[in-house]
Amino acid sequence: MKYLLLALLVGCSTTPVSETTSKFLFPPGVYEQRITLTPSAPNRNPQAFGGILSIKKEKIEVVGLSPFGTTVFHIQEELPSKKISLNIYVAELKRFENRIRDYYSVMRKILMAPRAGNWDAGVKVEKRDERGRPTQVFLPMDVAISRYDQVGVPGEISFLTEDHKISVLVKSYELAH
Repeated sequence: MKYLLLALLVGCSTTPVSETTSKFLFPPGVYEQRITLTPSAPNRNPQAFGGILSIKKEKIEVVGLSPFGTTVFHIQEELPSKKISLNIYVAELKRFENRIRDYYSVMRKILMAPRAGNWDAGVKVEKRDERGRPTQVFLPMDVAISRYDQVGVPGEISFLTEDHKISVLVKSYELAH
């Protein structure tokens, strides 16, 4: 399944034409991402890796990729039941399972956020752009959403915690039809 998501993304190209009519900030589709983790500590180097995100009506899948493109973790959530499974394939990352789950829970709020109107309880939209799209959100951490394209898909999301900054760059995507 993880290779199918990657194969679908590699063969896809998008030509944004008009703004999406999706009610969600991230419309259903497959997204290729570049994630950079920058520690707050001055003696620690940033870490960069790839990711594939698939959003469908019935499930969300997140595949974390190493710098070499191998799968390091796979998260799958069945949306009707909200059942979440996490598989970690790199032994050194298993100790970060709770952090990966926490990161996913925050990311999920953004993925399932409405394009307009109120977000879930505990989420404060602090700023919006001229079209009413969120650009600054406060969850359990500060979140900046930027670089909306012609279709209205955010191009970058940054999470800021006391320990690190996570920047998620959307490199490419193919929206579901």
